[in-house]
Amino acid sequence: MLKRFIYFLVTATFIASIALLCYVNKYQIFSFFDAQKILKPAEQIQNFLATSTVSDTTNTNLIGVIKIPSSTAVIIEYDQTGKTISEWAGTGNDVVINGGYFNEDYSPSGFLVVNKKRIGDKIFDQDKSGLIEIKNGKINIRDLNEMPIQENEEFEFALQSYPFLIKNYQPALESDSGKKARRSALGIDENGDVYLFVADFPYLSLYEFMNEIIKTGIKFSNVINLDGGPSTGIYVNTDAEQFFIDSYTKVPSIIRFLKTVD
Repeated sequence: MLKRFIYFLVTATFIASIALLCYVNKYQIFSFFDAQKILKPAEQIQNFLATSTVSDTTNTNLIGVIKIPSSTAVIIEYDQTGKTISEWAGTGNDVVINGGYFNEDYSPSGFLVVNKKRIGDKIFDQDKSGLIEIKNGKINIRDLNEMPIQENEEFEFALQSYPFLIKNYQPALESDSGKKARRSALGIDENGDVYLFVADFPYLSLYEFMNEIIKTGIKFSNVINLDGGPSTGIYVNTDAEQFFIDSYTKVPSIIRFLKTVD
């Protein structure tokens, strides 16, 4: 109990210090590699600290919204024994977020390609899932229902995930399961900019998570859910800041964003 309290206290302090998490409809977006864009509104910090330790979570729908600069390259990495997000941490200017779904032996449960090499042989429900594709360091979210993976198709990096939260600029979920969990997702806006979304505490269903993303007011073309729950985690290492929300469990795949030379 004490360990869990300390974990939440450290996590709350971290989030408050960089104001990644936003209260209800009030969102601040942090661009990782620009220290001038770190925003610390005192009201949001106080709201978060006041609600993060109470049992009634009615008014604690909090998400972190992170914009990745256009000067950032991206890759997918895989480790067959799995690592926590803190263990995946890099040594340069980079950002790491948990990747796709996996089995008990850490093999991917969906389609995965790393450095042009197929990892495993699994693929699931192309009619309901999407593919995060990376080519020449740039990222795209592909609707596999409209464009299924072809038998001999080649990829540099690719990771299958589901469900879409936003697809073709429209909300993708029609009903609420009511199941609350930690959450993570990746999205692309109308300008091609990449965003990461994290809900560190298990206060949101997928439907609620989708709606919180919509409330940011940013026009997203596509947003796809990542493997949340205990896998949720993000690590940031920049010239200005170093911090992380660690995963509760080891994860075999991650998406890493690397600052390129200006």
